Amino acid sequence: MQSDRSIYTALLAGSALWCCMIILAPVCATIPGLTQDGAALMYQFFHRICHQIEGRSFHLFGEPLGVCMRCTAIYFAFFAAVALYPLFHSIHMVRLPSRSSIAVFLSPVVLDVVAGFTGLHDPNAITRLLTGASAGVLFAFIIVPSAIQGVRELRMQSLSSSPSPQKGQANG
Repeated sequence: MQSDRSIYTALLAGSALWCCMIILAPVCATIPGLTQDGAALMYQFFHRICHQIEGRSFHLFGEPLGVCMRCTAIYFAFFAAVALYPLFHSIHMVRLPSRSSIAVFLSPVVLDVVAGFTGLHDPNAITRLLTGASAGVLFAFIIVPSAIQGVRELRMQSLSSSPSPQKGQANG
Protein backbone atom coordinates (compact mmCIF):
# COMPACT_ATOMS: atom_id res chain seq x y z
CA MET A 1 0.00 0.00 0.00
CA GLN A 2 1.31 3.39 -1.00
CA SER A 3 -0.28 5.10 2.01
CA ASP A 4 1.68 2.85 4.42
CA ARG A 5 4.90 3.97 2.77
CA SER A 6 3.81 7.63 2.95
CA ILE A 7 3.03 7.36 6.66
CA TYR A 8 6.36 5.66 7.32
CA THR A 9 8.19 8.36 5.32
CA ALA A 10 6.36 11.11 7.22
CA LEU A 11 7.36 9.55 10.57
CA LEU A 12 10.96 9.23 9.42
CA ALA A 13 11.09 12.82 8.14
CA GLY A 14 9.35 14.16 11.25
CA SER A 15 11.73 12.40 13.60
CA ALA A 16 14.73 13.59 11.55
CA LEU A 17 13.46 17.16 11.77
CA TRP A 18 12.88 16.78 15.52
CA CYS A 19 16.47 15.57 16.02
CA CYS A 20 17.81 18.40 13.85
CA MET A 21 15.98 20.95 16.00
CA ILE A 22 17.60 19.47 19.13
CA ILE A 23 21.02 20.11 17.58
CA LEU A 24 20.09 23.41 15.93
CA ALA A 25 19.17 25.05 19.24
CA PRO A 26 22.77 25.33 20.49
CA VAL A 27 24.09 26.06 16.99
CA CYS A 28 21.70 28.99 16.58
CA ALA A 29 22.46 30.19 20.12
CA THR A 30 26.08 30.78 19.14
CA ILE A 31 25.29 32.92 16.09
CA PRO A 32 24.43 36.54 16.90
CA GLY A 33 21.23 38.11 15.65
CA LEU A 34 18.06 36.52 14.41
CA THR A 35 19.28 32.96 14.92
CA GLN A 36 19.59 33.59 18.68
CA ASP A 37 15.88 34.42 18.70
CA GLY A 38 15.27 31.14 16.88
CA ALA A 39 17.37 29.31 19.46
CA ALA A 40 15.32 30.85 22.26
CA LEU A 41 12.13 29.64 20.56
CA MET A 42 13.52 26.12 20.18
CA TYR A 43 14.65 25.97 23.81
CA GLN A 44 11.25 27.27 24.90
CA PHE A 45 9.49 24.67 22.72
CA PHE A 46 11.56 21.80 24.13
CA HIS A 47 11.21 23.09 27.69
CA ARG A 48 7.55 22.00 27.58
CA ILE A 49 8.65 18.36 27.26
CA CYS A 50 12.04 18.28 29.02
CA HIS A 51 13.47 19.72 32.22
CA GLN A 52 16.59 20.87 30.32
CA ILE A 53 18.83 20.73 33.39
CA GLU A 54 22.14 21.93 31.99
CA GLY A 55 24.23 19.46 34.01
CA ARG A 56 22.21 16.60 32.52
CA SER A 57 22.55 17.78 28.93
CA PHE A 58 25.10 17.33 26.18
CA HIS A 59 26.68 20.55 24.98
CA LEU A 60 27.60 21.75 21.53
CA PHE A 61 29.72 24.89 21.07
CA GLY A 62 29.39 25.47 24.82
CA GLU A 63 25.57 25.48 24.70
CA PRO A 64 23.26 22.67 25.88
CA LEU A 65 21.32 20.67 23.33
CA GLY A 66 17.58 21.37 23.21
CA VAL A 67 16.83 18.45 25.57
CA CYS A 68 18.62 16.50 28.30
CA MET A 69 20.75 13.39 27.75
CA ARG A 70 17.94 10.91 28.33
CA CYS A 71 15.56 12.74 25.99
CA THR A 72 18.34 13.06 23.40
CA ALA A 73 18.85 9.29 23.58
CA ILE A 74 15.11 8.67 23.29
CA TYR A 75 14.68 10.86 20.21
CA PHE A 76 17.82 9.78 18.37
CA ALA A 77 17.20 6.08 19.12
CA PHE A 78 13.61 6.56 17.95
CA PHE A 79 14.88 8.09 14.69
CA ALA A 80 17.41 5.28 14.18
CA ALA A 81 14.81 2.59 14.95
CA VAL A 82 12.31 4.17 12.54
CA ALA A 83 15.02 4.30 9.86
CA LEU A 84 15.88 0.63 10.45
CA TYR A 85 12.28 -0.52 11.00
CA PRO A 86 11.83 -1.96 7.46
CA LEU A 87 14.81 -4.27 8.10
CA PHE A 88 12.95 -5.92 10.98
CA HIS A 89 9.28 -5.67 9.97
CA SER A 90 7.33 -5.02 6.82
CA ILE A 91 5.66 -1.63 7.07
CA HIS A 92 2.61 -3.23 5.48
CA MET A 93 2.24 -5.80 8.27
CA VAL A 94 0.99 -4.10 11.42
CA ARG A 95 2.36 -5.83 14.50
CA LEU A 96 2.79 -4.27 17.93
CA PRO A 97 5.38 -5.45 20.46
CA SER A 98 4.17 -7.95 23.05
CA ARG A 99 3.52 -6.82 26.61
CA SER A 100 6.62 -8.67 27.75
CA SER A 101 8.74 -6.82 25.15
CA ILE A 102 7.31 -3.51 26.32
CA ALA A 103 8.17 -4.41 29.92
CA VAL A 104 11.71 -5.44 28.96
CA PHE A 105 12.40 -2.22 27.03
CA LEU A 106 10.74 0.18 29.51
CA SER A 107 11.87 -1.35 32.79
CA PRO A 108 15.45 0.00 32.59
CA VAL A 109 14.30 3.63 32.32
CA VAL A 110 11.69 3.17 35.05
CA LEU A 111 14.22 1.52 37.36
CA ASP A 112 16.85 4.19 36.67
CA VAL A 113 14.43 7.05 37.39
CA VAL A 114 12.90 5.42 40.48
CA ALA A 115 16.31 4.46 41.85
CA GLY A 116 17.46 8.04 41.33
CA PHE A 117 14.44 9.51 43.14
CA THR A 118 14.77 7.12 46.07
CA GLY A 119 18.53 7.60 46.41
CA LEU A 120 19.36 3.95 45.72
CA HIS A 121 21.37 4.88 42.64
CA ASP A 122 22.70 8.09 41.14
CA PRO A 123 21.83 8.08 37.42
CA ASN A 124 24.75 9.15 35.26
CA ALA A 125 25.32 9.91 31.58
CA ILE A 126 25.75 6.23 30.68
CA THR A 127 22.55 5.07 32.41
CA ARG A 128 20.59 8.00 31.00
CA LEU A 129 21.81 7.21 27.47
CA LEU A 130 21.20 3.47 27.66
CA THR A 131 17.79 3.70 29.30
CA GLY A 132 16.68 6.50 27.00
CA ALA A 133 17.82 4.59 23.92
CA SER A 134 15.97 1.49 25.09
CA ALA A 135 12.75 3.50 25.40
CA GLY A 136 13.30 5.24 22.05
CA VAL A 137 13.64 1.94 20.20
CA LEU A 138 10.50 0.60 21.87
CA PHE A 139 8.52 3.74 20.99
CA ALA A 140 9.43 3.35 17.31
CA PHE A 141 8.12 -0.21 17.25
CA ILE A 142 4.87 0.99 18.83
CA ILE A 143 4.37 4.26 16.95
CA VAL A 144 5.15 3.11 13.39
CA PRO A 145 2.59 0.28 13.28
CA SER A 146 0.07 2.28 15.34
CA ALA A 147 0.27 5.25 12.98
CA ILE A 148 -0.11 3.02 9.92
CA GLN A 149 -3.06 1.17 11.46
CA GLY A 150 -4.66 4.42 12.63
CA VAL A 151 -4.54 5.99 9.17
CA ARG A 152 -5.89 2.77 7.63
CA GLU A 153 -8.83 2.85 10.05
CA LEU A 154 -9.49 6.54 9.37
CA ARG A 155 -9.52 5.85 5.63
CA MET A 156 -11.90 2.91 6.07
CA GLN A 157 -14.16 5.03 8.25
CA SER A 158 -14.06 7.85 5.73
CA LEU A 159 -14.92 5.49 2.88
CA SER A 160 -17.78 3.88 4.77
CA SER A 161 -19.29 7.21 5.82
CA SER A 162 -19.01 8.96 2.46
CA PRO A 163 -22.31 9.18 0.59
CA SER A 164 -22.66 6.64 -2.17
CA PRO A 165 -24.06 7.73 -5.52
CA GLN A 166 -27.83 7.34 -5.83
CA LYS A 167 -29.26 5.11 -8.52
CA GLY A 168 -29.85 7.07 -11.65
CA GLN A 169 -27.26 9.75 -10.78
CA ALA A 170 -24.17 10.05 -12.85
CA ASN A 171 -20.80 9.99 -11.12
CA GLY A 172 -18.65 12.97 -11.75
